[in-house]
Amino acid sequence: MINNDELNANLKIRDYCRYVDDLSFVVESSEEADYLKKLLREIISDKLLAHVKNIGTTKELELNDKVTITNYAQASTLSSLSIIMEDTQRAISVTPTVESLKSAFDSLQSLLELSLQLTPNSEVHNELELSFISKPKLDVRDDTMQRFVATRMDKVLRMQQSMVTELKPAQQDHEFEATARRLIACWAKNPSLHNLLKIALDLYPDPKLLVPVLDAIRLKLNNKKESPTVKIT
Repeated sequence: MINNDELNANLKIRDYCRYVDDLSFVVESSEEADYLKKLLREIISDKLLAHVKNIGTTKELELNDKVTITNYAQASTLSSLSIIMEDTQRAISVTPTVESLKSAFDSLQSLLELSLQLTPNSEVHNELELSFISKPKLDVRDDTMQRFVATRMDKVLRMQQSMVTELKPAQQDHEFEATARRLIACWAKNPSLHNLLKIALDLYPDPKLLVPVLDAIRLKLNNKKESPTVKIT
């Protein structure tokens, strides 16, 4: 256990927790980030060394170099989507459980729905100030968010498929199909996000999804061919 009385007067540890092989600390300090990283590494390394000696083993425990510091004000802002994305990425990067994967997938679905609401729509225009009264201040572009969500959804679903054996094939197919349809809906609003279409059709390669996509593409191409040419002299 870390006692604040043992620490630098300009550093207080407010909370900490461990998840698998990750350590997370909430600290209060006015020190610069680089110095704070060095200080925390020294404190934790000393504690690990003392623990190794206490249990009488020669096995050394070392910290890796991946230390990330996030400003509390930034992390506590509800509209800071980058923090949510980082947390979701962290949840699926470590050794996952069925519950953690389900939680990560729920977060990804929420991000996808939010990105759809925030995608600009030229057909909808409202000049009333009231319509923008609760518009969130985003730190991530909607298309960046959608690409992030698509790749992680694909990964989470395939990890769930390998871990959950009690689900019937029909149940798994339904989850894959529903996700594929959501991703195709995102692609339809912004066709430049072709990676979403690729992931969707990889998840659920079925003619009932492919045919509407091909019909839409053909219609778009035919409209371009039939559009009148304006000659400027």
